Amino acid sequence: MEKTEDKFVLIRGGEDIAAFTSYHEALCAGYKRFGLQPFLVKPVCSPQKPIPMCSPPILLLAVGVSNPRLAILKELAQPIPEPQPARASIDTGSVFSFIGPAMVRALNLSPTGLLEIYALGTPEVKVFACNAYDVAIYFSENQSIGIVQVLESSGLGQFGADVILGRNILQFATFLYDPRAGKADLSF
Repeated sequence: MEKTEDKFVLIRGGEDIAAFTSYHEALCAGYKRFGLQPFLVKPVCSPQKPIPMCSPPILLLAVGVSNPRLAILKELAQPIPEPQPARASIDTGSVFSFIGPAMVRALNLSPTGLLEIYALGTPEVKVFACNAYDVAIYFSENQSIGIVQVLESSGLGQFGADVILGRNILQFATFLYDPRAGKADLSF
């Protein structure tokens, strides 16, 4: 077969059938040739280039203490932690939103609950107990949510984010994402 770097290879029964310049082209050729029989389309990149994938959209925002917590801190003349700048990844598959332990410490938060979450991405369902906190999310000077529940997770670094925005926040917004242009927009 010709050089297949930076192409999509149609595979059937462990055998390379043909190389194509796009996933769509390879997929259509696979259906045309094999009908509903199993086949695979695999991207092949040069060793210096990663396989092209859509990275999750990242938004810049700030996380602060919730409005009710802010009010009680003021009433008690306690120090008010500054809202913390954060990189937020959007996860439309997650019911909950998450912050990391460093954010919890920076905002001096206390848990307001303990929730069990179920991780479905493994052969067996795993259950994790997570501390819950109430925070405020600041998208801009004019867009914020004064109180929202978030869970604590130590694994956010793998997503290149300090915050994961789940559906408990996304339900209030319109989310537009164009991965080809690398643009994301969240409006309320």
